Amino acid sequence: MYNPTTYDPVVLAHSRADRRAAGASVIGADIRVPERVLSAVQDEIDFSQPIAVLMIAVLHFVSGDIRSLVETYKRPAAPGSWLVISHAASDGADPGQVAKVAKIYGQGPADPQARTTAQIRALFDGWTLTDPGLVDVREWAGVPSGPVWLRMPGGAAVKP
Repeated sequence: MYNPTTYDPVVLAHSRADRRAAGASVIGADIRVPERVLSAVQDEIDFSQPIAVLMIAVLHFVSGDIRSLVETYKRPAAPGSWLVISHAASDGADPGQVAKVAKIYGQGPADPQARTTAQIRALFDGWTLTDPGLVDVREWAGVPSGPVWLRMPGGAAVKP
């Protein structure tokens, strides 16, 4: 069984080596334990100033209700902060492919869960979603549309 308090030391070492830029750091904490994450970064981040909360292609690896989890990360952010989320969506995608991806990832420590676009949009509640809104990330990258076997809506919002 996966233990969220245990981390692969090789992964952490590589992450730390890859982030030698000034102001960058790596912590060994689990996104599902926001109090531990926020505590680990309290000396690194000035929460009285605008920050960016980036949850890119990670929340679909967290099972259950993630609204309270996201709210915990949003809460300490100062006005003017950004929230960026991309998340696998269950609606508008090929159900067989969604199930296949879930089965593959489900063999590891993750418990993947695609959510509806409405559930993903609700994660931005209380913040102002910027143009073009919550759209497939391919639109952000200018990739031509094609067959959709898996959807990945993404959006950016500002805290008023």
